[in-house]
Amino acid sequence: MQTKVIKLEHDMEKMAKLIDQCVAIVKKGGLVAYPTETSYGIGCDATNKDAVKKIYEVKGRDPFRPLPVIVSDLRMAEEHCTLDDRAKKLVNAFMPGPLTLVVQKKHSLPDELTTKGVAFRIPGKDFPRLFAQECGVPLVSTSANISGKTPIYRVDELKQTFDGKIDLIVDAGNLPPVRPSTIIDLRGRDPIVVREGPLSVQDVITELAD
Repeated sequence: MQTKVIKLEHDMEKMAKLIDQCVAIVKKGGLVAYPTETSYGIGCDATNKDAVKKIYEVKGRDPFRPLPVIVSDLRMAEEHCTLDDRAKKLVNAFMPGPLTLVVQKKHSLPDELTTKGVAFRIPGKDFPRLFAQECGVPLVSTSANISGKTPIYRVDELKQTFDGKIDLIVDAGNLPPVRPSTIIDLRGRDPIVVREGPLSVQDVITELAD
């Protein structure tokens, strides 16, 4: 496989053309590495079980470890995930932003992605959010690294690691290390804090209590 590398331009017209190329690859079951709010991520159509399997293969990831997804908005989240009133309230209060919610998935998301519930977020950065919007489906958004290694922030390391293994690398230069999102599991009666990130857990609790 020959991996294309395309520079991300922040001119909206050029960004739109790049997103169109990414969407075309994803719709054919391909894999794209792209910048997220934190590190580089690897994405595919989260509803395509064969594409999901490819991500596990290129990362060397345990297939029993669920993969997180990004969605463009609340409507897309509701289409593919089961959201109760708490989830909708948190989406409206804190997304787009550094919050990930774990909820039950719907049948449109394959068991190859997860059998235990799906972690989703609406990204705060324009590129990944518009990428998901134009795809029209959730995108896998797992860190671009070999499983067990640290996330990749430097584009030269990204190229060295995945050249020839994925279809396209979106080159946004070197990314500043940022704390990963706060994760709240809403599958039970009481919310469970999986990880505290930039968003204060106290802010989440206060929102749910109001």
